[in-house]
Amino acid sequence: MARNIARLVLLIALVVGVGASWTSVARINAHDITMQVGAGGVLEHVPAGGVPAAPSGLVVSYLSTSSLRLTWVNPATDETGTRVYRSLTGTGSWSLITTTAANATTYDNTGLTSATRYYYYVDNINGSGDSTDSNISTGLTTDLSDTVLNANGTWSDDFDYGAECAMNAATPAVDCNSLAPNGIVWSDYDSGNPLNTAGYYQSVVTAAANPNTLSPYGARFWNDDGTNAVTPKAKINLEAAEPELWVRWYMRYQPGFAWSSGNPNYDKTIYFWENGPGGVSILFEHASGTFMILSGSGAFTEVPASPTISWQDVFGATSDGLFHLFEMHVKMDTDGTDGIAQAWIDGVKIIDSSTADFNGMLGIKRGDFHSNQSSVSNSGPEYIDYSDMEWSINPSQISPDGDRWIGPANNYLGG
Repeated sequence: MARNIARLVLLIALVVGVGASWTSVARINAHDITMQVGAGGVLEHVPAGGVPAAPSGLVVSYLSTSSLRLTWVNPATDETGTRVYRSLTGTGSWSLITTTAANATTYDNTGLTSATRYYYYVDNINGSGDSTDSNISTGLTTDLSDTVLNANGTWSDDFDYGAECAMNAATPAVDCNSLAPNGIVWSDYDSGNPLNTAGYYQSVVTAAANPNTLSPYGARFWNDDGTNAVTPKAKINLEAAEPELWVRWYMRYQPGFAWSSGNPNYDKTIYFWENGPGGVSILFEHASGTFMILSGSGAFTEVPASPTISWQDVFGATSDGLFHLFEMHVKMDTDGTDGIAQAWIDGVKIIDSSTADFNGMLGIKRGDFHSNQSSVSNSGPEYIDYSDMEWSINPSQISPDGDRWIGPANNYLGG
C-alpha cells in the first residue's frame, strides 16, 4: 500500500511540474481504487472494473414511415450510457445520434425519411472508456406487411404452438393447422396421408426442440430407406411471389442417420415455386457430392458450393445428431445472367453467385419442406427435425462477410 501511495505522489509531482497545459493519460492502481491524472494535474477517479461490457444482439424494427426501434442485449452493470450510431450505407459515414441513460436496451429513432434504409450499431461507455461495438443492424422505413409477412417483411415459425400436434391430427390427436401461424399448412397435399410407409406421423413435438434456441418445440419428419423416399410435407404460402427472399432454418438428422453411399445421391431439403408444384422451381439440396441451389424444370441450372462441401462434411460420416444452421438468399435474374444465389451453413458462406440463372422465375411464393431423398440406408424410418424457420424480404442483420442475412437465432451458429 505504501509503495502505491509513493508512486501516486511521484506521478502527481511529475505531471504538475510540466505545466497545467499538458494532459496525462497515465493511470495508477492502489488496490481496488483506480485514479488517472487529467488536465492541470487534477487527480480523477476512474470506475473500478475498466471499460464496460459490450452490447450485443442489436435488432432494428419498423415502427412507422418515419421511425425505427432499436433493441439490444446489455450485459453491462457499470456503463454510464449507450451510444447509438447511424449510417445510410453501413460501411462508413457513421454519426453519433444519441447517448442513452445507463442500463438502456431500447431506443426509438424518430424523424426519419420514409422508404429509406438506415444502419445502426451501439456501444457502451463509462469513465474508463468505451466498449467494443455491437453488431450492425439495418431497418427500412417502409411498411412491408401483408396477410403473411409482418411490417418488417418477415414470416417466422419457431413451432412453439403451445402444445404438441400432428399432421391431420394423427398422433398427437391435435391438428397442427389449428395451432400454426398464418402462412404454413400442415398437409401432405400429394397423398392426403400424414404417414410415411412405416406409419410414422409428421408432427410438432418437444422431442424435436432445438436446445440451443428458445422454442420448446420443433418439427419432426420421418424418412424411410430407399430412392425417392418422399416425406409428407408442410408448405408455406406467401401472399405474393417475392423477387428476392432470404430463408433460414435449423435441421438435424437422427444420430447415426446414414446413406448407402456415404453421402446422399440427392437430398432435396426445400422446394420453392412461383405459384405451386409444376413448372420451374428452385431447390436447396445436396447432389453430386455437394450442397447447391438448383433451379429449372426437367433441365436444371446448378449453383454449387465452392469449394464443394458434402453432407458428411457437415453432419459426419453418420449423423452427429446436432442442429445445423442453414440460410439461403436468392434474387431473381432479369436476363438469365444477373441473379443472386447465396447460402450459408453454420454461419459460413458456401455459395456466392451474382450471375445465377433461375430459368424465368419471377419470384417465390410457396415453399415445401421436408421433401425427398435418395439412397437412405437406416434399416427403418429415422427422423429429421427442423427448428426456427424464418422467411424475410428485408433481413436486419449483417453477416460476417458483410452481406445482409437473417442470421442465427439466439446467436446459435449450429453444430
